[in-house]
Amino acid sequence: LIVPDLPEFMNVGGKKRRLFGILKKIDTKKLYKKIKGIDYFVVISKYMPEKLGVHKNRCVVVEGIADINGANTAKKVTDIKNIVYTGALSEEYGIDTLVKSFSALKDEDIKLTLAGSGSREYIENAQKNDNRIDYLGTVSNETARELQRGAYLLVNPRNSSDEYTKYSFPSKILEYMLSGTPVVTMDLKGIPEEYYEHLIIVENSLEETLKSALNMDMEELTLKGKNAMEFVKSEKNAFVQAKKIIEVLGYEI
Repeated sequence: LIVPDLPEFMNVGGKKRRLFGILKKIDTKKLYKKIKGIDYFVVISKYMPEKLGVHKNRCVVVEGIADINGANTAKKVTDIKNIVYTGALSEEYGIDTLVKSFSALKDEDIKLTLAGSGSREYIENAQKNDNRIDYLGTVSNETARELQRGAYLLVNPRNSSDEYTKYSFPSKILEYMLSGTPVVTMDLKGIPEEYYEHLIIVENSLEETLKSALNMDMEELTLKGKNAMEFVKSEKNAFVQAKKIIEVLGYEI
């Protein structure tokens, strides 16, 4: 069984409705009963086996598979340092934290580009108050990847205090790293430790981390992005990740 999400942490917004919450509990209980007939599990977080109630020897962690086609480190040098976020624009994913942290920075040579759907009114108001914020709305996947490749920094502001982050891995991280652009991310428990040396981890606040990253030596920053891309291409491609699944079943390639 491939387990990309735990049932109790899916559709979290709907739990605010009482009837939905009751039905969700029944659904979750039935699912956990059904998995007793499963021999092996592919999970995306090392914390999942305990939650599922199965021994870790019956599980293999495959947090994601990188689409390595089109990975590119070619960069355009501009006078403006563009901080980019692509994805769902909602409080759940930390978009308000990102906007507030960016606006607290007073540099005139930076801008924040946001692409995605959700929280439109909030983003448009933020844009009116800070002309360095550029809101593009929903864009194609191709455009999103172009934005990522051309960015100075990419940001994943998802809140690390929510329990579900232990049992999830943001696929955005793989997509970001493949762009060759340095990635700033919150310290999410679901991200395997091997990624950390290739990411810029938020330790105290997102504002402080963004400020520090913007002041890093350009050569060091470029190397960070390049090494992240090479790590994902070599260690998280389809062959390497599928091999883990085959080996946990007792076979060899």
